[in-house]
Amino acid sequence: MKYDTGYGASTPHGSCVHRYTKAGTYDVRATAGWTITWTGGGRSGTIDFPMTSTATVEVGEAQTVSTR
Repeated sequence: MKYDTGYGASTPHGSCVHRYTKAGTYDVRATAGWTITWTGGGRSGTIDFPMTSTATVEVGEAQTVSTR
């Protein structure tokens, strides 16, 4: 499965990870799908079955304090 960030960067594996550098509200979309290959009755073909889900997420900022 290919992971496509939507702005040119992608990975050929299913590692779906993105690091946000600023707090804010972001629209995200995930798309996955199947391609079905069939044969029957002397005919054959393919059927694409994409599935997409969208959501709006709020990204906050986390800070750490280290003491010794």
